[in-house]
Amino acid sequence: MSADFRGNRFLAAFSFLTIFPLTEQEDDAVDSLAYFPLVGFLLGCLLWACAHAFEEIFYATINALFIVSILTIVTRGHSLDGLAATLDGLARGRNARDIRAIMREDQRGSFGIMGLVLAIVAKYLLISQLIEARSFYSLLFFPTLGRWSMVCSAWFFPASQEEGFVGYPTLRDFWWATGVALLCSIPVSYTHLTLPTKRIV
Repeated sequence: MSADFRGNRFLAAFSFLTIFPLTEQEDDAVDSLAYFPLVGFLLGCLLWACAHAFEEIFYATINALFIVSILTIVTRGHSLDGLAATLDGLARGRNARDIRAIMREDQRGSFGIMGLVLAIVAKYLLISQLIEARSFYSLLFFPTLGRWSMVCSAWFFPASQEEGFVGYPTLRDFWWATGVALLCSIPVSYTHLTLPTKRIV
């Protein structure tokens, strides 16, 4: 696999998962799943840097609000929209065909909206706790794990790949994505084992 092709796949993954249109070649997006965790790690680096920058300026609760807002804007709320569509489909659909049709609708129902609210509140509370405990390296890991879970969904549920998305991952893509996710977990594990953190009561 040439370096140019790998670079195109990474740029396609970055463009698909963020608001930054680094490439317009849709053909590369089909094979970009292997690079999703790497994009997640870069998003984590952004959150880590912002959390450090805001630490001396704002309280942990305000800092967490900025972090959640930045993550939502930079990712275009992509995963949140998918969550709302999934919840609507599962709640209102009677069979697989109905679920897929509901998930493709532009408007979201009450189940999707409630799921969005709960997900954002939970994310805010958890990030607030991480910042207050000064567990900044955890901010590197959870976006990586989230993007890796997208690869797992595509791998273990191939029916979800019908009619689009970004293609079905090969075995090599799956293990590559898994390896990246594991490597990104090393600094988090190391710091939790070696550095004391503030305990939340």
